[in-house]
Amino acid sequence: MEAVIPVEVSQGDAKIRTYSEYRLLEGDNSLLVIELHHNRIRPLVYHFTRVSEEVKK
Repeated sequence: MEAVIPVEVSQGDAKIRTYSEYRLLEGDNSLLVIELHHNRIRPLVYHFTRVSEEVKK
């Protein structure tokens, strides 16, 4: 997914172009999100794990 996000920085307003990729892992129990920003060298990586029903109780 591609997005252009308006942000406020010390020099005024700017726009950041981001590319996001979503991947389901481990039998749909984990989600990996990889974000590339046009102004960063390295991607941001987020790893989310689904909470099981037993832990919710």
